[in-house]
Parts: sequence; structure tokens; C-alpha cells
Amino acid sequence: MRSFREKYVVNTLPPYMQDSDLGPVVEAYDNKADRSWGCMAGWWLVVLIGLGLSIANIFTSTEGYAKLTLVEQIAPFALVVVDIIVHFVLLSRFHTCQRIFVCQRGVQWDKYNRRSGRIVQSRTVYWEQVDNVVSKKTRRYTSSSKNNDDVREDRYQRTIRTLEMNAPHGATLLRLTGKYSNEHDQEELFTWIWFAVKAVELQWACVQLPQLIHRVHEEGQLVMPVKGSHALCLTPETISYKDKTINATNLVMRWRAKDESLGLRDDSEKRNMVQKLLNLKELSIPVSTMPNGCLVQPLILQLYGVQIST
Repeated sequence: MRSFREKYVVNTLPPYMQDSDLGPVVEAYDNKADRSWGCMAGWWLVVLIGLGLSIANIFTSTEGYAKLTLVEQIAPFALVVVDIIVHFVLLSRFHTCQRIFVCQRGVQWDKYNRRSGRIVQSRTVYWEQVDNVVSKKTRRYTSSSKNNDDVREDRYQRTIRTLEMNAPHGATLLRLTGKYSNEHDQEELFTWIWFAVKAVELQWACVQLPQLIHRVHEEGQLVMPVKGSHALCLTPETISYKDKTINATNLVMRWRAKDESLGLRDDSEKRNMVQKLLNLKELSIPVSTMPNGCLVQPLILQLYGVQIST
């Protein structure tokens, strides 16, 4: 499938990033390609319709303008004033863009005005400051009645992607949020947030995986908090979660939901048709909400050589 990645890539680095102490830029993305005049055009259409109805009310009034109520007299002028205010608010939002530079030693995030080039907000985060990365994916649905009130169906709206880079003491160093309408994760339907998040995840894995693998072999285990009091425990030979332990030689891994839930099972345990259909005897790791959940799949791959099963 065709990818729209190229339209978000920053091809020319600004001067301050060409010799930054963050090191060489690995990937850089800008969301200005997602800026659209649609919202502003829709607002102008609503205003013109309202203004037209107000003027029509004046000219069709049998009592004349002076006989109209005060509200009817000032409504057209108030609408114009509100329109001007909203116009400049929308124009400011249209020209405000985000870009992210993922570098060898950290991340630079900017919010800037695309017309003037002026940076209105920025954040620099070094990898050494980061304790964990939470990469969350949430699908939003709305329920609607079908045929009658007893039958309802969930209709997909959008997907929210949120990435948080957190310090050891819990403070959020950088938070990125974006959305796209892409229920089945088709490559050509992703917006800039997907590519920005994936770039951070990939570089964070390059920084962290060697250290985590070293800890597994040197200390004999690695414990990764998952949710509540639960934790994922990895040793050189096994992987454990809740009350189940799987030998690495029998481990099968698959995505139950891409970037959301990782399924792990013991291939030596036979399952009947019902157990396969209901995914029984399978561990479900909610990587979307766990600290460093984006590292679980590549860590298992490097530790045990286990590929994602289809």
C-alpha cells in the first residue's frame, strides 16, 4: 500500500538543529500537511447562511426595520463581529504546526507558526532523562440504534494516539497527541502522529534494548510493570506473567490488537477448537498502557528470536 510518510518528512533541517547537542537527526516529521481550510470554510458557510437569513428577515418584515425586536436588529451585526473573532482564532490554529526531530541523544519538539517561522513553544528531551515511554492507542466508537431501540451497533469514529516520555520521578517530559480515522491500520490513512510516535519508539528501542538485554543476562531477570500489581518477568530461558510461565523454546507471540495487546502462549499446550477461538491459554499483555510497552515485542524478539505469528 502507498504510504503518505514522505509528505510529513522534514527534508531541510533548521539551522539550530544542524549542529545540535542532541546529535545527528535520525527522523524528523512535520504536521503542516494536515493543516486544512475545511474548518474555516465550514464556519464561513454557517455565518453566511445565518447572515442571509437575518437580512431576509429584515427585508421581508411588514413592519419595517424599526419595528423589529432589539435582538433581531443587532443579530446580523453581532454575527459579523463573532465571525471576525472566530476567523482569526481559526487562522491562528491553521498556521500553528508541530514538528519533531528524533535524534541519537534525544528529541526536539517545536510548535511554530508556519507563516512567520516563529517558534511559539519548544521542548528538548535527552534520552538520559527518560525512564519510560508510554505509547497509547485508543479507538473511539459511538453507539447508534439500528432498526429499533433494542438493536444497537458500534460505529468507529477515530483513533487517538498518545505518546508520553516520562522521567524517573513520574513527571511527563513530553506528551504528543494526535488522531486519525483508520480503524484497520491501513498504511495510507495514517496522519503525522503515527510516524512521529513510531520514530520515537524506534530510537528509544535502539537506546534501551542493549541495556535491558544486558540486565537479563547479568542479573538473571528483568521485571517490567504492566498494570496494577502485575508485572512481566523475563529471564534468559522463560517469560512469566501473572501465574503463568512459558519456556522461551515454546513461546508463540502474536498481536491480538496491533500496538494495543500482545498475545503470548505456550506452543506445547494443546488447545481444542473452542480454546483457539476464544484465545484461551493465552496471556494478553496490554502494551498500550504499560510503561515501555513499545519495547516488549522487540525485546522478546532479540532475547528469544521469537517472531510475530500470523
